[in-house]
Amino acid sequence: MAMYNVSDYGALPNARQSSTNGIQAAIDAAAWAGGGTVFGVR
Repeated sequence: MAMYNVSDYGALPNARQSSTNGIQAAIDAAAWAGGGTVFGVR
């Protein structure tokens, strides 16, 4: 199954800026592909 790193979709590992759009983009990519694991790294 595919892996989707939220950082690859624009999420940033800090609290100064919202990462909602990047997280949602990774979720959408996984859903479009038929599944996978969405993860983020600190």
